[in-house]
Amino acid sequence: MNQFQNLNREFVEAEYKRLSEATPYTNRRNESGESSEAALQKMYRLFSLAPPAIDFLLCCVASVFGSEGQIPKLKSGDTPIDITPEYLRESFDSDEQEWADFCFGPNELFELGLLYHDLGDEYNTSEMRRPIRVHPRLVRFLTGAAGLPSEVIDFLRFPASVQPGQSIGHLSGQIRDGLDQLTQHLKSYDGQSILHFIGPDGTDKSRAAQELCRRIDSPCLQFDLRRIIARPALLESMIQLTIREARLFEAAILIPDWHLLKEQKHIDSDFILQKLTSQCAIIVLTSEEPFFLPRKQYPVIDFRFEAADHSARVASWSAHLNGEASSGRVADVQAIAGLFKFNDGQIRSIVDRARLRSRALSGHTKLSDEAIIAGCREESSQKLAELAVKVETRHSWDFLILPEDQKTQLRELCNHMKFRSLVYEDWAYHTRVAAPGLNALFSGPPGTGKTLAASIIANELGLDLYKIDLSTVVSKYIGETEKNLSKIFKEAEASNAVLFFDEADSLFGKRSAVRDAHDRYANIQVGYLLQKMEEFPGMTILASNLIENIDDAFMRRLHFSVDFPFPAAPERERIWRVSFPEQAPLADDIDYEKLGKRLKVPGGNIRNIALHAAFHAAADNSSITIRHIARAAKREYEKEGRSLDS
Repeated sequence: MNQFQNLNREFVEAEYKRLSEATPYTNRRNESGESSEAALQKMYRLFSLAPPAIDFLLCCVASVFGSEGQIPKLKSGDTPIDITPEYLRESFDSDEQEWADFCFGPNELFELGLLYHDLGDEYNTSEMRRPIRVHPRLVRFLTGAAGLPSEVIDFLRFPASVQPGQSIGHLSGQIRDGLDQLTQHLKSYDGQSILHFIGPDGTDKSRAAQELCRRIDSPCLQFDLRRIIARPALLESMIQLTIREARLFEAAILIPDWHLLKEQKHIDSDFILQKLTSQCAIIVLTSEEPFFLPRKQYPVIDFRFEAADHSARVASWSAHLNGEASSGRVADVQAIAGLFKFNDGQIRSIVDRARLRSRALSGHTKLSDEAIIAGCREESSQKLAELAVKVETRHSWDFLILPEDQKTQLRELCNHMKFRSLVYEDWAYHTRVAAPGLNALFSGPPGTGKTLAASIIANELGLDLYKIDLSTVVSKYIGETEKNLSKIFKEAEASNAVLFFDEADSLFGKRSAVRDAHDRYANIQVGYLLQKMEEFPGMTILASNLIENIDDAFMRRLHFSVDFPFPAAPERERIWRVSFPEQAPLADDIDYEKLGKRLKVPGGNIRNIALHAAFHAAADNSSITIRHIARAAKREYEKEGRSLDS
C-alpha cells in the first residue's frame, strides 16, 4: 500500500515551487539557468526514484522550506516542521509498524544519502519521534549551489578539464584511434561500462580519461583511492557519497592507481565495483600493471598504454622545454631522453616544477641544467633508499687518478649509457643485437677508486648511485634472495638509478660443484642476479678486489671490465695533490713528490691520511704540516697491521 495515498503530489510540487520562489535562502535559478522546480524533477530522474520514495522526499523537502500549505498538519508558520515516523503515522492512515519498517528498514533515500535520521540526544525518547532530515547536500543542490560539498573534497575532485585541441601527451596514433572508438561506443551504448586503462606511470591515462569524458559531454569525478587505503573503515560511506555526487552531476567516475588494491587484504575491490556499477554508468580505472577484474560479472574493456620510446621522449622534452634550457646536458635532449625513461606526463611535470623553482629562487622562469636534473631526480622513485645506500659525490673526472686507458674506458661506459636509447631504438640496432642492461666490472685492490669511479660516472650522467650490500640481500631461505633482488631492480628502474654491487666476488666466485642442495641453490641465486642485470634497462656496476675469483662464464656476460691498478709513484703524487681542498691551510714543508714515493698506499688511504692530518692541524691551531701528515700516516698503517718504516 502506498503510505502517501492521501497526498496530492501535484499540490506538493506546486507548494514547493511557490516556496522556492519566496524563500530568501533559495536561489530561483542555479548557475545553468535551471529553476528549482526543474532541479527537483531532475533529481527524481537522476536517482530513479519510485513514486512512494518521491512522495516521502517531497514531504520532507516541503518541511525544510517552512510550508504553510494544506498538507495535513504542516501548519507551522515559518518554522520548519520535524518530519518523524510518528508525525507521518498521524498524518497518513497507517499503523505504527508499517511506518517503522518504511523509515528504518531498507530505504534508498537513506542509502543514497538524501535523507538521514537525526540522532541528537533530545530525540532519544523514541525512534518514532526521531526527525528525518533532508541532507544539506540535497538542499544545496535544489537551491542551485554549485561545486562539491565539504564532506567529500578530501577524496573527490573534478580534475582540470582537457580543452578541445589541448595536447593529451605523447599518445600514439593507435591510442588516439582507440579513444575515438571508445567515444563512439559510449555515445551509442546505454549500459554500464568499466574501462581499464593499463600502462606505466606518466602515460597520461588519467588525462586520456578526462579527454574521453569531454568528448561524451560528461563531467569526470576523480576518486582518490589512497584515502580508502589509509582509512578502510570509511570505505562504505566514501563509496556511498561518491555514488551520490556522481548521480547529482551525471558524472563518470575515474579511479587512478587501481593496482594499489592488489596488496590490500582489508579492502574488497569487488565490493567497490559492485557498489559503483549498481548506480554509475561509466567507471574508468587506471593501473600501472594488469589487475584481475571479474570480466564475466562486469562489462570490462581493457585499454593498454605503452611507455614512450626514445623518439617520443625526445619529442616530449623538446616540446615542453621549448628551447628554454641553457646550453649543456639538458640542451642535448637526445642524451637526457636516453638517461631518464620518463613518459610525457612526467616530463611535463618536471619542466613545470623547474619553472616554478626558478621563478621562486631567481624571479624568472629561465631553466637551467641543474633545475632540470634536480627535477628528474625528484620525479624518480625514492623507494630504493629503503633497500640500498645512496652514494653522494660532487667529484669530477679530475679527482679520479687512473692511467689514461682506464679513464677512457670509463668515459666510453658513460657514452654507452647516454646514447643506448638512440642507438638501440632510433637506429634500430635492437633488430640486430639484443639490448640488455648495461653492466660493468671494476676490479682491483681496495682503495684504488672503484667506488669513486662509480660515483663520478653517476654524477656525470645526472643519475643517483645506490650501493648494494650483498650480505643483506643474500638469504639462506629459499626464494628470499630472489625476492630481495627483484625488489631492488624494480625500484632501481623506477628510480633511474645506477646500481653498484660491492665485493661482488663473494657471490660471483668460481661456481662450486653441485654437491648438495645448498650448492645448487647458491648457483640459482647467481643465475637469477645475472638475469635481472640483463633485464634491467639501466647500468649495473660490480666491484671485485680479485678478478681471478670471477667465473669466466660470468665475465663473458659483462659489457665492460675495467682494471684499477695499484697506483705507481707518479699517480700517488697526483692523488696527494687533489686530496687537499684549495681552502685547506697547507704549510710550505709539504713535498708531494716525496709523499708519492715514500708512502706506498692507494688513493683511498691517501684521502684518509689527508683528512686525519687536517684534524691534527686543527687541534694544534696551525696549518697542515708534514708532521701532521706523518702522524696520520702512522695511524693509517697501524690499521692495516703495518709499520710506517716497513
